[in-house]
Amino acid sequence: MDPAIIEAPRAAWLARQPPPAATLAWLVAELEASAVADVRPMQGASTAAMHQVTLTHRSGHHRVVVLRRYVRPEILNQSPDVAAVEARAMQLAERVPVPTPTLLALDATGDRTDVPALAMTLLDGRPVWETRWGSKWVSQAVDAMIALHDVDIAGGELPPLTTYAQKRYDPPRWTTQPALWERAVELFHRPVPTADIGFVHRDFNPGNVLWIRDRLTGVVDWQWACVGPRSIDPAHCRLNLFHYNPQMADDVRAVWEQRSGLTFDPWADLASIIGTLDNIRGRREPNTAMRSIEAALRNAVNALS
Repeated sequence: MDPAIIEAPRAAWLARQPPPAATLAWLVAELEASAVADVRPMQGASTAAMHQVTLTHRSGHHRVVVLRRYVRPEILNQSPDVAAVEARAMQLAERVPVPTPTLLALDATGDRTDVPALAMTLLDGRPVWETRWGSKWVSQAVDAMIALHDVDIAGGELPPLTTYAQKRYDPPRWTTQPALWERAVELFHRPVPTADIGFVHRDFNPGNVLWIRDRLTGVVDWQWACVGPRSIDPAHCRLNLFHYNPQMADDVRAVWEQRSGLTFDPWADLASIIGTLDNIRGRREPNTAMRSIEAALRNAVNALS
């Protein structure tokens, strides 16, 4: 979930724009191809332009790769080295037994491309937001998290986890418990916990987990990967699942604790929720997801106070 908020139509327009010729020429040179045969926009990207590029090689064979370009200026203003960080995270993620994209090329500064960009392998599968597989989805997603968290981070040079800053911190207008949200904001601004630190994806949600039928085939989108409390990944996953299946959100926490042997830190729920307050606040009426989110926030505040 992207912490940088700009007008959605503008963001979508930027993501749909085709890569310029100079950027495609860079890709051809980096991957020792002879030409670009096809370029297609990919669905689902919110922080970068994603294109599936088919390259032709002199031998006659074709190769399909993913080109990711950081076209949104507010992302680059917030994190100028975002492409380099993602590249390092992808290289670290190669140690995870779960399939992850392989880094193929990087222009961290955009000197040879139009914007900072990288190329990677294309993984099989698609996101499954409806999470219809229930316990199978939870089991495999949690196992992927734990495998990631067990990676040795020595030499990875990843940044420490930081919370997502919001434009405003006033309570949602739909809540009947404004004091709860005000207390949560106070706790949100405390230092990030230093216990149970490891390699975390930071944006582990159903949109970044790929499936073929009921088999997990990959974890993608490593731009926010960092070193931080391991609980942040199940918490971020929970936050997204509240919108689809609150029971699965609770199952993620229970299964993660059981299999990791760690105790879930309620701070992670609080940080994930307040870290999206700009999005939550705008709703006029509380739906089922908002009620579930508020209940999780109440439990976190009670545990931390």
